[in-house]
Amino acid sequence: VELMLQGYTLVSSFIPLELGSADVILGVQWLETLGDTNANWKLQILKFRVGEKMVVLRGDPSLCCSSVSFKALWKAVEQQGEGLIVEFGGLQKEG
Repeated sequence: VELMLQGYTLVSSFIPLELGSADVILGVQWLETLGDTNANWKLQILKFRVGEKMVVLRGDPSLCCSSVSFKALWKAVEQQGEGLIVEFGGLQKEG
């Protein structure tokens, strides 16, 4: 499959999955083909070279998780037919 990402063409095999709002997820198998990269995870920027060309991919901040009220989550479920609740409780070792 040929995939165009922000002006960069990637040819690879893909596994079809239901990903919600994401079109594709590129994993470690793809990253290892890039060799040396420069990433700023906070700004969601990945830079790498393809031949003489520097490729810069920028993430979509709207895909990041955020806290929402139960009311907002329920509204999303009603409109989109699905939602996800994730709760994390911190643990500490005593002593």
